[in-house]
Order: sequence, then C-alpha cells, then structure tokens
Amino acid sequence: MTRPRKAFLGAAVSAALMLVLSSCGGGSAGGKVADSIETMDPITLTYTSVSAEKSAGALNFEVFAKEVEEKTGGKIRFEQYFNGSLLPGDETLEGIGSGVADAGFVMPSYYPQKMALGNWIMDLGSMPSNDIPHGMLAGSAAIQELQNDSDVLKEWSGHNIKVLNISQPGVGNALLCTKPIDSVEAAKGTRVRSGGGVWNAEIEAMGMVSVQVPAPETYEALQRGVVDCITAAPSTLMGYGWWDVAKHFIPVSMSAFNSSAQVINLEVWNSLPPDAQAVITEAAHRWFVGVTQEVLQNYARFATEGPAKHGIVFHDPTPLDALLKQHQEKFIAAKVASPPPGLADPQGLVDKYRALLDKWMAKTTEALGTPPPPRDPAAITESYIKGGDLDLSRFLEITGKELFPLPPNTR
Repeated sequence: MTRPRKAFLGAAVSAALMLVLSSCGGGSAGGKVADSIETMDPITLTYTSVSAEKSAGALNFEVFAKEVEEKTGGKIRFEQYFNGSLLPGDETLEGIGSGVADAGFVMPSYYPQKMALGNWIMDLGSMPSNDIPHGMLAGSAAIQELQNDSDVLKEWSGHNIKVLNISQPGVGNALLCTKPIDSVEAAKGTRVRSGGGVWNAEIEAMGMVSVQVPAPETYEALQRGVVDCITAAPSTLMGYGWWDVAKHFIPVSMSAFNSSAQVINLEVWNSLPPDAQAVITEAAHRWFVGVTQEVLQNYARFATEGPAKHGIVFHDPTPLDALLKQHQEKFIAAKVASPPPGLADPQGLVDKYRALLDKWMAKTTEALGTPPPPRDPAAITESYIKGGDLDLSRFLEITGKELFPLPPNTR
C-alpha cells in the first residue's frame, strides 16, 4: 500500500479539518500489522520540516531516509517537504499527531501550553556542560535519555507522537561582540541581541541589556551600533554572516537549546512490524550521532576560519561565567518551584537530568581518554578544533542500547 500524497494545507489549516483527516484514516497506516518487512505492504511516509531544503537538517534527514529505504528493500519510503511547505513550524505538532504528515521536526518552543513540560525542560539548558567536545556529547546523550522519563513520554504520546531522536544543537549560546568584553565592568550596559526566553535573563545577569532585533536585521544593527553583541551558537553566527562585523568571541556558559525533536506519528509507528521499527530506530540513532558530529564540525570551522579569515579573537569567559552560575542556580530553583501542570516531582526530574548528565560526562571522558579542557581562550579554541576531527564510532557504540533500544528479538 502506498499512502496518498497529502495536499498542502497552508498556515491557516483548521483543527477541524485535521480531525476529519485523522478520522478518515489520514493519521495511521491502518489495517492489520504485518509480521515482518517481507510481508508488509509498501508504504510512503510524509516528512515535514521548517528546515531549508539544502540545510544541514535536511541533508541529515536524507541520509536517514535513504538508509531506511535500502534496509527495508524499498518497503518504506519518505516523501519530503522542507521550508514549511506542508506544515509551518507552529502547526507540526498537531499536523503530525493527526496524520497530516507522518513524521517530522517539532520544536516544543512553538507550543508553550501544549508542550508545557518540553518547554520547562528546555529552560534547564544551563545544566549541560559548555565544554567541547565533552559537553556536546554528554549533553546530547543525556537529553535523549531523558525522553524515556514517564512524564516526558506521556506528554508526547498525548499528542499521538513518538520521538525518534532529540538534538542539542550546541553546548550553549555564546557572545560575539563588536568590542572586547573581558571583564564584568566591560560587560555592564552592553546591548545584546537576544533570541528571547531564558537568554534574556542570562544577559541581564551579566549586567548587559537584552535587545530584540529580528535575525535578518541584526547584521545592520551590529554595523550601526544598535547592538554591541549577539548571542547564538557558532553555526548561527557563521550562517548569518555576523562574524564579518563582530570580531570578539566570548564563549560564556549560557544555556543550550535542547528540545528539537524528530518524531513520528504514534499510530503509524505502531502499524509497523518490529523489524521495520528496528530499522528506523537504528537509522535514527545514526542520524542522532551524525547531527552531533556536524555540530562539532561547525565549532571546529568557527575556531579555524574565524581567527584566520575573519579576525575573530577568543576572550576569557570566566568572569562572566561566575555571574551566570549564580543566576542559573537561582533560575533552576525557581523552575522547580513553578512546575508545569501534571509534573508531581519537579525536583526529581531535575535530579534525574543532572544524574544523566554526570553519567554521560563520565562515559564520554572515559571514551575520549582526556578530561574536559580548561576554561581559557587558547584551550577552548584548541578543543573546538580537535572536536571537529573526532571519530564518533565509539560514541555510536556506547549510546546504542541505552538510548535507542530495539524491539525484542530484533537486535
């Protein structure tokens, strides 16, 4: 059976129409579950993402889709929709849950009420280490394992969705400025373009002033002195060309963005035979590691091309790190005191996340054979560069069984 191609619904798609599509069989493969890939009917699953067609996210998905198609002998194929051409970002949660799309990229930050727990966890992004590569690897593994928490599973399944993998696209936002910020005094009053949310409070905790400027206007805002700094991960700093006008990099320990999920409709998932689920799980695992490696390569590019081609200077982050740590500890305590509805033990979930971060930092340190680097500019620059050349085959091995368990009798 080949699933029919779904029509573009546009940004104004109504909840009623989505419900009709779901009730008419648009939300699941339907019929009896086959025993194996060999006996299943061919199926084409739609994948939706707001990522650009040639972006890193799209290219990583294509590797995943090709692996699934090859290992199922063409029984499972994907029809891809990028640039929000099937569903815009703020409709993907309902769209995938109802079957308008079968799989896709969901950002819980678009749904502060419907994904209250996911957003609450995103605000815990100061907990992972900002060290490269240790913090990147440990943070990615920990946020993936946290998806197995019963409360987290309940929130996703309540939207008829299963998480395939979840990514942490960096170790945390850093500062790139048009002037050197190498002390607490230098930071005071500095105007910083922020992405909003948890980062606004962190900017203010460092004595700076958060300014809201649309991303496409930030380049000019830096040139004209409307803002002195921007806060983002290196991939964004490079992607928008901001490193052409701002030359001072301060790798402060700001919060990571840790809630971008690749998901599949739960009914579609349950309609697949166990060996097909195993193929998708293994491909999703390699996808997860591939994204992690790509992030590390972005840091390496920033640390090599930045100084060599763009005149980027790395500065000591420790004076501002001290201010951030004080703020972040108070912020986490405040999050525990105001949990999302339905979370009975917020401190327990924070403790679980911290334990997972410690566990994976220990595993990562053992696998790498070196401790995390010191927090000085030269060591940070060197660690960024070395992280890009890492062979992550060992990371793939140690994250397999724990983070991407296969259905029984399929390994």
